[in-house]
Amino acid sequence: MRNFFIGLLVVAISFSGRLAAPDAFAVTLVKSASGPAVYYVDNGKRYAFPNENVFQTWNFDFSQVATVSDADLSALSLAGNMTVRPGSEMVKIQSDPKTYEVSSGGTLRWVTSEAVAIALHGTNWKSFVHDISDAFFVNYSVGPSISSVNDYSPIKELADNQVFNSLPAAPAASITPLPNPPVAVTPAGCASGNPSCAADERCVNNACVRDMTPSGVIAEYLTCMSDNEKAAIDADFDLQFVDTAATVWSAHPYVCDFSTKEPTRLPIYNALRLLKNISFSQPLPFTDGASVYDFLTLKTISPDIYNASSKRLRITPATTCDVLSYAFNNLDQHTTDPSVKVYFDVYPGGSSSRLYPTRSGDTSCQDQDPLLGKDSPVLLNESYYNPVYLASLIVHESYHTIASKWHDGPNGADKTIDQMGAWAAQFYFQAWVALYSTNVDANTKELAKEAAAGLLNANRFSDSHCPSDQSLKLVVNQISPGTCQ
Repeated sequence: MRNFFIGLLVVAISFSGRLAAPDAFAVTLVKSASGPAVYYVDNGKRYAFPNENVFQTWNFDFSQVATVSDADLSALSLAGNMTVRPGSEMVKIQSDPKTYEVSSGGTLRWVTSEAVAIALHGTNWKSFVHDISDAFFVNYSVGPSISSVNDYSPIKELADNQVFNSLPAAPAASITPLPNPPVAVTPAGCASGNPSCAADERCVNNACVRDMTPSGVIAEYLTCMSDNEKAAIDADFDLQFVDTAATVWSAHPYVCDFSTKEPTRLPIYNALRLLKNISFSQPLPFTDGASVYDFLTLKTISPDIYNASSKRLRITPATTCDVLSYAFNNLDQHTTDPSVKVYFDVYPGGSSSRLYPTRSGDTSCQDQDPLLGKDSPVLLNESYYNPVYLASLIVHESYHTIASKWHDGPNGADKTIDQMGAWAAQFYFQAWVALYSTNVDANTKELAKEAAAGLLNANRFSDSHCPSDQSLKLVVNQISPGTCQ
């Protein structure tokens, strides 16, 4: 690690400029030939970096640092210290047990519970916490607490703070160091909180086990939809349950039966209801600010294409489980001949017509795994049959045809995550379920995180799986820590 820690530099902040981040404006970083301290220069003033961590939160690079003479450095008045970039990480004062988020203007906001920290940063939220020395606490002010995910958005803070806010900060609240607590011996086991169970676990017989209790849209997935709900789905999509040489849907009418091991229309209907009702605390990065359901119902395409289209996404499931999913549109034909009606087609494959998984290697769908208990069917803990996976499969194929984005890398991969192809849409949907969904249970959040991490590890992005956008890079690192530097 480069040693440019500048010691206990405590200054009264009276900033008047705004410091630009390197991805937005030209920057000036300097150090003297005789010392290791690095400064940001703006309007004839210099601002000191307390340590390397603060330097890195602003996405600076040491190659940008210019060495100047002591005389030239002295000519720049020392205006104060740089603070942690809002949204980039959580912070903790060494003499204070509280953990804070950083908002604009160097404002510290206490995160009041671990549940909120997990909702904002995932189950590995502690890896995003860095200590601030008490000596540098005067550089920050204390603001309102954060008691829910609606009170704070790391992505919005990053977007709002591409420049360093150097306006005067309110005086910092005083902190009284806590006395050393008495040493107590806590019995081992989760019943005594030693250790505490993770968000997706529960304590059973003094041991932490995976909690598969469904809630929110996952619990709803396991219920029969009303006639009105079904009619709304039929109105929003062109569902094609048609007989072909390989698919015989006439023998499998719609029946709400969660015990069947036969092909069924139930998963498609309930997955579309899930996509309609799922909610996120942050907008998805591939829907232009719309909900995922509005995207699927063609609300985000241009009016001229929409008016020339069938106005509904056409979905054609299969009954055989060895059929791969795919999608296409006929925009090229419409471009050549404007009289041709535009169709957006999705073929989600045979797995979309099964409630329960088959054993590995069996493609006849005859060897299903049994239920794991009265209230916990296998579909709640199997990546490829969990309701969120089926929903993400629909998102993936629908993104192909609606956005007209096709795989351009080797072996069905996209070249980069930045090009926002179908693999990126699937990754970000699963990541959003894991990190920002507000009505999904903890077990499914963890499954979604594992599925999203699997995409990063499966070479779905042949050239680069690190986005250039800083807020999306943060998402990737929350799903798979250390993936992007």
